[in-house]
Amino acid sequence: MVGLLGGCAQGGFYDRDLSDPLPPLLDKLARGRPDPLKRAKEELGLLGARAFPGLAALFHGCYSDLMRSALLENVVDALAFNASDESHGLLLEALQHPQESVRTKALDGLAKWARPEDFELVAGHMAIESRELRQQSVAVLYRADVARAEELFLDFIARGEERELWIIAGPRLAETPRAETSRRCADL
Repeated sequence: MVGLLGGCAQGGFYDRDLSDPLPPLLDKLARGRPDPLKRAKEELGLLGARAFPGLAALFHGCYSDLMRSALLENVVDALAFNASDESHGLLLEALQHPQESVRTKALDGLAKWARPEDFELVAGHMAIESRELRQQSVAVLYRADVARAEELFLDFIARGEERELWIIAGPRLAETPRAETSRRCADL
């Protein structure tokens, strides 16, 4: 037994109901060490809509408490693994958070799950975001609507605006299969 338990930080038995995996996974978001925390985020993603309403309650419970922003970042990270409609809605809500690190995590998730109807919201936010978040938004806009993203970035290039985004959007513009975009690139 000493060989198995030696050096273990916690003693005693695990007194939790494990018939529902959600509570221990949510607990890991608040208190987990790096590897269990990463695995909990992945598991919450695999649960899909079954991770709700627990994940949403945790999100809303720490959203306005800046002292719990690290927990909120973990929750938003977990949302990035989850393809459900509920998760998507919370990722959009996280874009409104005052803390940049939370918005960064929300953009990470939206880079995987953005929808065409998200395009205007994300594009509108670019004007008030930091350079890093504007650059990160490029991938989200492309995920949401490739044609509109290409049009937006070609307009920026034509007007000489948003130069810091050119390096991010440029390779995507060069590889486009769309004839209209190729023509506009050649005209620049």
